[in-house]
Amino acid sequence: MTIAFRLAAAALALSATLAPRTAAAPLPYPDTPKIPVTDTYPDVAVVDNYRWLENDGAPEVKQWVTAQNALTRRQLDAIAQRPAIAQRVAQLLRAAPARRYDFQFRRHLFALAIHGGTLYVADGGDNALAEIDLASGRMRGFRPVGYFPTAVSLSRDGSEQGTAYVYEVASGKRLPDVIPGVMYPTAGGSVEWAADGRGFWYTRYPQGSERPPDDRHFYQQIWFHQLGTPVAADRYVIGKAFPRIAETALSGSRDGRYLLAAVRNGDGGEVAFHLRTPDGRWTEVAGFADGVKQVAVGDDGNLYAMTIKDAPLGRIIAIPLAHPSLANARVVVREAVMVAESVTPTRSRLYVTYRAGGPSAVHIFGLDGKWLSELPTAPVSDIGVAERLAGDDVLVSTMSYVQPRTISRYEARRNRLVRTQLNGRHDLDFADATVVREFATSKDGTRVPVNIVHRKG
Repeated sequence: MTIAFRLAAAALALSATLAPRTAAAPLPYPDTPKIPVTDTYPDVAVVDNYRWLENDGAPEVKQWVTAQNALTRRQLDAIAQRPAIAQRVAQLLRAAPARRYDFQFRRHLFALAIHGGTLYVADGGDNALAEIDLASGRMRGFRPVGYFPTAVSLSRDGSEQGTAYVYEVASGKRLPDVIPGVMYPTAGGSVEWAADGRGFWYTRYPQGSERPPDDRHFYQQIWFHQLGTPVAADRYVIGKAFPRIAETALSGSRDGRYLLAAVRNGDGGEVAFHLRTPDGRWTEVAGFADGVKQVAVGDDGNLYAMTIKDAPLGRIIAIPLAHPSLANARVVVREAVMVAESVTPTRSRLYVTYRAGGPSAVHIFGLDGKWLSELPTAPVSDIGVAERLAGDDVLVSTMSYVQPRTISRYEARRNRLVRTQLNGRHDLDFADATVVREFATSKDGTRVPVNIVHRKG
């Protein structure tokens, strides 16, 4: 749900509270028949009286929805304060600082921006180069960045059904390549470019008669599109053996020679990883039961992974790309007292993100697993690697109770965080406040964290 929709929904809820209350007769809600359906799990009977409403294409469901909407519209339109609330919400939306996220770095840094619906291009994390208006395709430019395309998934009218569009970054021009069915809320969606930039892999849902109607938003597969060719010519790559509720995310090596598919078996925490090597062959690096939670492709001929196999708090392992099997893995960073969440390999370092019961930390190791340092950050804050940049530099996202989300560039050689121009301007200033983390002890001896924000001094 978008920020605009959340604010609008909040405004409608507020306007409903402002409506005058009378002792009038109950609202004439449309009749909702009970048609019981019973399921047994495994020996407990559960009755669902309203499953018939799930068939949104049935005439009786459409009629019921129409009646519900008409009743709601009459009530909301009668609230005198709604225009004033709508005007105020619009003011707040226009005044909200820009927020940039979902970073990807190749020759330049790309990010989506929540501020007018733009694709933002920067030169490695700092200086703005261009912004493409995704609605019109017009470039709000600073200077040309050279010809190379980028693919963006867009959905219309709140449908969340993503269609991939391709833009020429140098001009903001939308190219004729349009790929439907890339994204849907049941499993998301993903795109990853080939090494030569002339095509990309993408997730795709069943189309036409490939699956029964009930499966049209499941059974996600991976396909490949060559720029300038019709969608009908796209070729299937992998995925027919994936689970019905597979959620697939694609990522590649920096040189584009390797493609990694992380396949989640729904939201239960099971993840499998499949690797495509330069010769086009696919290998299952880890299965759903192997305990691997995250994998990234390194520059040194290794995959680096976070696994909880025989290490409940997580440890980092290296898997050779030449023989991508867990049987060939070696432990690089052993299990710590904090929970390991992810690893980001760079040219000569590993950035490992840990969670310590709420606040987080990023520790830096050599590729041999030797501890080097910790990313500098404010106490009691959330910190994470947003994207790898050139060399050993990374883009870092930090936030605390007294600091809004801030994007900084970590300069590895100088061991310092440098604030970038990727941050919005906030009107609130918490420079006079600080936060401390204390612990209260409960009756059974459990230490419960308490975060306290107070004025400095």
